[in-house]
Amino acid sequence: MSGQQRLFRGKASHPVPVWNGLLEHLRAMGMAVWLYLWCLDRITYEQDGVGHVLGGSPVKVEKIAEELGRSPRALRRDFKRLRSRYLHLRWTPFGYVIEVLNSRKFGIWRPLDSQAINGNARDKSGEARTKNGCAKTKNGRSKEDAAIAAVDAAEKQQAAGAPGPNTEDSIWSFLEIKPCGPISFRILLESRWASRNGGRASVLIGEAVDAWETANREKLPRAARFFAALSNLRHRENETQTQVKTGERIHILTPEEIPA
Repeated sequence: MSGQQRLFRGKASHPVPVWNGLLEHLRAMGMAVWLYLWCLDRITYEQDGVGHVLGGSPVKVEKIAEELGRSPRALRRDFKRLRSRYLHLRWTPFGYVIEVLNSRKFGIWRPLDSQAINGNARDKSGEARTKNGCAKTKNGRSKEDAAIAAVDAAEKQQAAGAPGPNTEDSIWSFLEIKPCGPISFRILLESRWASRNGGRASVLIGEAVDAWETANREKLPRAARFFAALSNLRHRENETQTQVKTGERIHILTPEEIPA
């Protein structure tokens, strides 16, 4: 019906750009074409003709299987069918890092020789994105790209063997809770906490939550204890700030303090 918003999994739906040349690959792809379309939909930026799924963040096969309504075993067969020719896969303890080869997701909406105008957002290869459905940009970079880069940088630092947080000075010790939430979120939060430089702790933590949710396009799951601790922290910070303001006293000069 016209005027009625299309939905996908309870959220606003959007078109997935596909070149009709994909039809020539149906025999080679078979049912794996659905997995390929899922990967196209989750590309968040392109660089040198390669589309990075979820900004390079690892994704578990089980999560994809849940969204596509297929079994993890079937999807592993599909990955085997698509790898090398269509996808580049890198396994991590947190899932696959997926790259789509010969990606043209963002350039599909414009002629190949056209230039971005009127401040349109660009992907990292310099191709213009469509105006619809893109986050606003600041200095040529979208909020989503910045969030993805932050998550990606934290995970790469962890994968490179960077030392873990000091237990006594960790964010979890500060919040007085056990680590919770997805591994990728823990890595991001711990990385930001380790490099903090003053400011309100609740603001730093809130920015980490925003970055993770923007990069993953979902609300932070399995973190009820974390949000309860964050709420308590904000309450304590507000109380402290109020006490400082109300605790200020006007100093009355004594005769000895009055200049001659």
